[in-house]
Amino acid sequence: MHLGRIVVAPDARGCAVGKVLCKQLVAAALETTSAATVTLRVYRDNVVVVRLYSSSGFVEVPSESNTEVVFMKLMADRSHDVGA
Repeated sequence: MHLGRIVVAPDARGCAVGKVLCKQLVAAALETTSAATVTLRVYRDNVVVVRLYSSSGFVEVPSESNTEVVFMKLMADRSHDVGA
């Protein structure tokens, strides 16, 4: 499952729209796949979004990051799945 860019309208920024959207997209991805991780790339200078992803549980993978782009991943918490 691949998704391109996500953009929040300027007048909706600062209202937790990005955090809610991130949570819903991650949940949908995990519900529709058997993925163990969710990964993403974000421009390093987009500090607000890097902080959003970090606060949502994503961690940087330094070996996959560079001076321009931060590669981040989130491990799926399957402990709440039925049968887990």
